[in-house]
Amino acid sequence: MKTLILLVEGSTEEVVYSSILKKLYSGRKVECRDAPTPLKTLIRPLMIRPPRGRLTCYVLERGDLVVIVNCGGYENLKNMIRRLLKRRELLEALTQLDIRIAIAADRDKNPAESIRGLLSSMGLQATGGDTLTVEFGGAKLAIHVIEQGDEWGTATGEIEDELRKLVETLRPELQRAAEKVEEAYGPLTDKQKLLIYLALLERRPKIRELYELFREAVAAASRDAILSLGLAKGLGRALG
Repeated sequence: MKTLILLVEGSTEEVVYSSILKKLYSGRKVECRDAPTPLKTLIRPLMIRPPRGRLTCYVLERGDLVVIVNCGGYENLKNMIRRLLKRRELLEALTQLDIRIAIAADRDKNPAESIRGLLSSMGLQATGGDTLTVEFGGAKLAIHVIEQGDEWGTATGEIEDELRKLVETLRPELQRAAEKVEEAYGPLTDKQKLLIYLALLERRPKIRELYELFREAVAAASRDAILSLGLAKGLGRALG
């Protein structure tokens, strides 16, 4: 059984990755307290000391376990990594379980280089590109960096670039509204288009209702459409 600890920036990512796990991997939510003891011991402090993370656990159809940690911001995400890598329980967990870490962050933050720099500041030498490998007492740990967002055209290098595609899958007629705005005011970024779509879909938006739209978009999109997204490809690489 593989175990993936997936650190995400915030609630939007938490909702999207949870939905993808359900859609692509038949993931079902389980209680984190039922995780194997070495893993449970390793992640428990992430829930009880600042910066606290909200943990959600999923078992996939093939038996793998994914722990999604909502870190509440990119700086907190980096602090979570430090805390995990400093835990003496990490080596014990690595020797007993097939554990890997994935970090999902917006491309505009240059997360691969940012995480590499963080590891270097901790005295850890990392090898590799989007998948970094570090050693602990003879055990190796893979750290997968999932860069969210596109890097061409009207993209902003944020997860909103990819969510725009999903919402258009759910409601393709909304694209005409964005085109009308562009005719009057000029080109829009992907993020601006997404905000227009959300405003039209929910006239009196509440955060939870917007998250529900993202869940619906993932559910409505075809497997091929989801698999074409950078964040889904990155998740697939991390799961192996």
